[in-house]
Amino acid sequence: MKTSAHNIRILSLLLLFTLLHSISEAKQYFFQQIPSQNGLSSMVRCMEVSQEKGYVWIGTRSGIGRFDGYEQRRYLRGNVTHILEDEEHTIWAITEKGVFRYNEKEDKFTLVRDKDNNPVIASSLCLWEDGVIFGGSGRDKALFAQCVNEFFDVIDNQRYILVKRKNRKGLNGFYAIPNCFSKKKEDAERFAKCMHPYIGNYDCIYTRNEKGRELLLEGRVKALANREERCISHKKVKGALE
Repeated sequence: MKTSAHNIRILSLLLLFTLLHSISEAKQYFFQQIPSQNGLSSMVRCMEVSQEKGYVWIGTRSGIGRFDGYEQRRYLRGNVTHILEDEEHTIWAITEKGVFRYNEKEDKFTLVRDKDNNPVIASSLCLWEDGVIFGGSGRDKALFAQCVNEFFDVIDNQRYILVKRKNRKGLNGFYAIPNCFSKKKEDAERFAKCMHPYIGNYDCIYTRNEKGRELLLEGRVKALANREERCISHKKVKGALE
């Protein structure tokens, strides 16, 4: 009985020693409250800790705050929904106005624009091995669905169409280029190039001249005669694009 009690006492001491040792070896954490100042809202939407500088970037409903351990600096105005640091330590942010990128030299966020100088709009973002992927908005999804429907629509009076280079007697010799890509020739040609992996070799044809008008009329006849085949192609191409 004494031996049993002695063993229990030894075991208890060993457990206590192990616990104290683990506590002494554990990392020490320092907690500090980041004050709300300069009008920065306390409604935090997102947060990112910079791996290079150690800054804490805070996205709120009224802008971005950056805390360096001593003071907080404010950037932008508006509802910030996402903040992310990429592999090159660039800070990206999403607001209702579009995508912003932090310029370290000028110490400010600048709005990202596309080749037509339009703001880049996104609803989400995530890291990828080659950079950052931005997710489209609900409007982008609606526009994509509209373009798919217009692409497989019956050839009628479209400004630009796609015509198969060989064997135009085949069932799918004609496709319509969606309206949003038909305003400029370079946009229509870019669309045709992007669709090449999915439909093969097609020429981008402008239908407002004599030659284009002839092909447009030919496309009308063939499209009406081959509705069923176009529906099958619609499902295949749409599935590949999605």
